[in-house]
Amino acid sequence: MVMQFPHFCAVTLLAVIHGATGLDVVAVDHAAHASSLLRSDNNTKDHALLQGVYLPPLFRHTDDIYDLHRKNIAASEGLSDDMLTHIPDDDSCLAFDVGAGVGAFTDQIIEHRPKCKVVAFEAVQDLSSYLKDRLQNNPNVVVVDQAVADHSGSQIMYRSANDKMASSIEKDDKFMKPEKVSSTTLTDYCLSKRITKVSAIRVDVSGGEWRVLRGMHGLVEGNKTIKPIIIATIHTAGTASSQAANQRSGEFQWFFDNGYQQVDSDVLNGDRVVLMPKTPYTAPAPATPDTRLANKPATTSLAVIRVWGITVIMAVALMGGVYFMKKRKTGEQTTSMAS
Repeated sequence: MVMQFPHFCAVTLLAVIHGATGLDVVAVDHAAHASSLLRSDNNTKDHALLQGVYLPPLFRHTDDIYDLHRKNIAASEGLSDDMLTHIPDDDSCLAFDVGAGVGAFTDQIIEHRPKCKVVAFEAVQDLSSYLKDRLQNNPNVVVVDQAVADHSGSQIMYRSANDKMASSIEKDDKFMKPEKVSSTTLTDYCLSKRITKVSAIRVDVSGGEWRVLRGMHGLVEGNKTIKPIIIATIHTAGTASSQAANQRSGEFQWFFDNGYQQVDSDVLNGDRVVLMPKTPYTAPAPATPDTRLANKPATTSLAVIRVWGITVIMAVALMGGVYFMKKRKTGEQTTSMAS
């Protein structure tokens, strides 16, 4: 197919920009709707170059394919009643979508818990830009252009040569292309944003889920009473899968030792594993009047009257005493002068 001239010019312009700046995309502020609570506080040069990137639709993978993929995921995966029971239905809810992809999990949270805030982490520029365009009018959703791993800073991520939507910190074959991205841990992210409670965490990072789990130890330890439900997609294909399996097994055991259990198989979906806190979330009960206080107002009023009465009596007695003392003193002075 012959490339149309305007499209050719646009691609050429992008190539010139790339050559002049060394950046892979045109950086624009396309997430102005982000809450100040979730605003990035990192001003280092490395992060400034790697965060906030936006790829215009013209240079993205066809959005129609993303839309179709999102619908297919929504049809095959969902939030069970057991999961939803643990996710609050009010504005205290906060969910993390790690490796958000096309945003299918984010959509499910929006549908079932419309008051919930969602932070969608997606380091692939095509996908994060797609999410920003699609969700820019929802003030409860923030798209973060970062990978999530077991340490914060610069990270090498590998992109599949065949699947535009596949990427991983784990290199599964020699044909994957390295790409430099910014990474964070969920613990560090929460500390930087002063986030103290997360309700749900979904992880789908193509084999690197054990890294995400390891990077949230501090977050889980900091939530002693209310722990987030964790939904992780397990990838077992590729050359790095055996090494990842050993790491993943150790991470699962850590969570089992720290208040989690793997839920029954009837709520597992294929290679998706759900880690549920042993102490499930319970919504706070609405305040009810204490019937024991029904007669308190009258009792309180009587007590107040008694206090005021005693105060008045003491004041009168004190004033009377002062009066009689002055009168007695005046009498003594008169008697002395007469003599």
